[in-house]
Amino acid sequence: MTHPGRAGGAAGAAGARALRAAAAWVLAAVLLGGGGRAGSAPASWSLSVAPEEVGPGEFVAATLAGPALRGGPEGWSGELAGQRFGFYPAGPDRAVALVALAYHLRPGTYTLTVQGPGGERAERAVKVHPRAYPLQRLTVPPSKEALVRPQDPATARRLQQEQAAVDAARARSSPRPLWEGAFVWPLEGPLRITSEFGLIREINGRITERHSGLDLAAPAGTPVRAANAGQVVLARALLATGNTVIVDHGWGLFTSYLHLRTMVVHEGQTVRKGQLLGEVGATGFATGPHLHWAAWLPGGFVDPRLLLEAARWPPALSWSGN
Repeated sequence: MTHPGRAGGAAGAAGARALRAAAAWVLAAVLLGGGGRAGSAPASWSLSVAPEEVGPGEFVAATLAGPALRGGPEGWSGELAGQRFGFYPAGPDRAVALVALAYHLRPGTYTLTVQGPGGERAERAVKVHPRAYPLQRLTVPPSKEALVRPQDPATARRLQQEQAAVDAARARSSPRPLWEGAFVWPLEGPLRITSEFGLIREINGRITERHSGLDLAAPAGTPVRAANAGQVVLARALLATGNTVIVDHGWGLFTSYLHLRTMVVHEGQTVRKGQLLGEVGATGFATGPHLHWAAWLPGGFVDPRLLLEAARWPPALSWSGN
């Protein structure tokens, strides 16, 4: 099913206004130690989590504040729904972690636990509400199916090696946010979403993995631009995802741009918001020209549209560098 999109410029303007409002909200939460009520932190630091209710495929921000953070977030760790995570500096006496709630999580209340370097602990409750994902049925030739269901050992080994390279690219992130204001769509003009985030995909009659991003249909050669500023951590041709670019935006947040016809950036390169990354193509497992746009945080993929809705996500709290 096709859904209308929004132009990047409109999303950026609205996002910038929401960004300022969200920044004030999150700063107040940090200063007041707001957020979930389960458990309590020692007097020298506080833990806040926002939002307290999310759906699968969304994310939360866990913020630590207080004199105990004066030396930085080293030695602090957390866990949520089986996913362990670290923290990033977020200004004087503050640290933050952005944590994904995987799209396969069942509804229920999960406990976010934080432990300090001295063994001190605090907990907060995070409620995950139900979210329905559609089913998409695809029929593809055997040569395409082999890209996601390899029959020969050589192809299987290559896919494993390439996945290891992707995991390594996302293993480390900038300790400070690299983004500049609100995120924007990676394609300009009217958008056509042909495959939704999180949908259940059936290929040639068999269920495969969930869809990790949004498929944006566009003519081959359409410019693909960075959704925000960051550093390119991967730019190479991969078997299943074709020409693939991954950008680190800091604080563990990465965006991916798949199936490109061409790539015009290289690994290690710093890019601006809106900078050209490549062109829409149909490389790898693709039934036609489109951009697969994805967002990843510790814990898994999240709906990339959340990045455009600044009022919904707490990372508006900027790292001041002071």
